[in-house]
Amino acid sequence: MYKKSRAVICLLIAIFLVNISICAQVNITAKSAVVMDGQSKRILYAKDENEQLPFASTTKIMTAILAIEMCDMDQVVKIDDRAIGIEGSSIHLEKGEELKVIDLLYGLMLHSGNDAAVALAIYISGDVDNFAALMNYKAKAIGAQHTNFANPNGLPNSSHYTTAHDLTLISQYAMSNDTFREIVSTKSVTIKSTGDTVRVRNLVNKNKLLYSYEGANGIKTGYTDLAGRCFCGAAEKNGMQLVSVVLNSSNTYGDTTKLFDYYFDNYSYYTFFAKGEYILSIPITGSKAGEYKVYAPNDILVPLSKDEAGTTQVKYNFPKILQAPMKKGDKIGEIQIIFKDNSNINIDITLQKDIKYKNTVFDYIIDFFKE
Repeated sequence: MYKKSRAVICLLIAIFLVNISICAQVNITAKSAVVMDGQSKRILYAKDENEQLPFASTTKIMTAILAIEMCDMDQVVKIDDRAIGIEGSSIHLEKGEELKVIDLLYGLMLHSGNDAAVALAIYISGDVDNFAALMNYKAKAIGAQHTNFANPNGLPNSSHYTTAHDLTLISQYAMSNDTFREIVSTKSVTIKSTGDTVRVRNLVNKNKLLYSYEGANGIKTGYTDLAGRCFCGAAEKNGMQLVSVVLNSSNTYGDTTKLFDYYFDNYSYYTFFAKGEYILSIPITGSKAGEYKVYAPNDILVPLSKDEAGTTQVKYNFPKILQAPMKKGDKIGEIQIIFKDNSNINIDITLQKDIKYKNTVFDYIIDFFKE
């Protein structure tokens, strides 16, 4: 019993020292922060990453990705009365206006329009409450387990909170979408409404990092008295895409720049497997196929520091046997990358084709004429 207790204490001390080491590399003002590699989802930096906090208009990242995934960008939205006169930042929507979804998204992400968020929520789900439920469902699907959305724009609400870790997962997910990336990296745009009221709006992105940091390509600012200054940032250099979150910071751009500079300067991608590279074979039962050969579906790249290059280990977590039938896209195992600080990342490997159950009569006929 004593040995087990001592082992647990040693493990907790080791984890504590690792966290101190990670945070000591960069001194920032934010209450909570995370930096993640967009390719592998490896967390490179974490400071109080699991503390639940309000997050202001960075909420709109989830609003935007849901609208992108659920709507045609050219669909026309007639502005509902409930989306007019929303407090806080606004693109000043008027009754009778009609705007395309893409234009509302620009108003949402560049100018941080709280009214644009409500307009999209009502268009997609009928009302704000139903849309918030959809946001929460999507958050859990992404892996953001400690987040709760109460509205689509981030206005103060005691049941509206996230963690830096969760918000980074949501931001990374959103940045993997080409349409989202194009919107949040746009510095300025002109949008035009139609319908009873015709208005032209010239929008300038409030994200100052786009103008001051080489390689910056997103994402979203946020501020309320309750949340303080919040910022989700993104930048790409030398093929490496980083995503960051700083919550309740007195210097959002300064904090983000420090973090990006450190990890771009000290980390670079290491190729563990090239796309199409053979990994292993797994026997199959219940199918005429005797085995399934696993190949890397894409380049498997992970950022490493110089010190980590010779100490990182790879572990394969695959079943000894696959049982037919299975469908393309089913997860069959994972590659685990283990770092010297005992952290790790898991890369899911899925089937690239269907595995049929046994032989059908049709299969026998084809095989007969092949012989």
